[in-house]
Amino acid sequence: MSEPDISRLQHLFVELKEMQLIDTCRKLEPSLHPLAQLQGNKLFKKILYSEKFYNGFLSELDDDTLKFVLLHEEGHIQKGSLLPYCAFFLATVVFTILFYYPYNFGWPYWILYLLIVIPLVYRSVYPLLYKEELKADIFAAEKMREGFHIERPSELLKRLFQKADEKTNKEDKMKKSTFLILAIMIVLGIFPDYHPADCTRIANVNRALEE
Repeated sequence: MSEPDISRLQHLFVELKEMQLIDTCRKLEPSLHPLAQLQGNKLFKKILYSEKFYNGFLSELDDDTLKFVLLHEEGHIQKGSLLPYCAFFLATVVFTILFYYPYNFGWPYWILYLLIVIPLVYRSVYPLLYKEELKADIFAAEKMREGFHIERPSELLKRLFQKADEKTNKEDKMKKSTFLILAIMIVLGIFPDYHPADCTRIANVNRALEE
């Protein structure tokens, strides 16, 4: 069975650019980062995607829902903040200064640093990341109404989450164990998930544009 054609994603992206719903200078490129499935990267002003993620999930979305997803990532670039990037960059610089040779205090200290500072930095930018997800949804919903006369863009979010739930239910045991480890970390409160709940995101779009 052949893999889905990535050109559909490229075609929809070009269509959105031609309609000026996405910035005409924006680029859509494969991501080199294994964890970046689809990302509106504000630092480099690009939308990055994983071919594996496209083949395994995005390719199954209808055109309107896929356009919404692309516009959501554009919303991150246009409405997002650089503060999270700066915070983690600063933490990395401080780590390098303190623990790189010849200022090496030994592994117990740098482990302690990672266990305390990184969660603290994440916690400090967590509210920004959470609100940014909601802003990106509103941005995408507004653009879908403006460009394609979609009167109820919250329905696109419902389709997206329903498809995501279907895919999650089909995951193998190894991937489920990964999710379990992540869930334990979230329960422990180290790195709470900054993505709002699905129902919160749907209600947010509904309240802002449809009521």
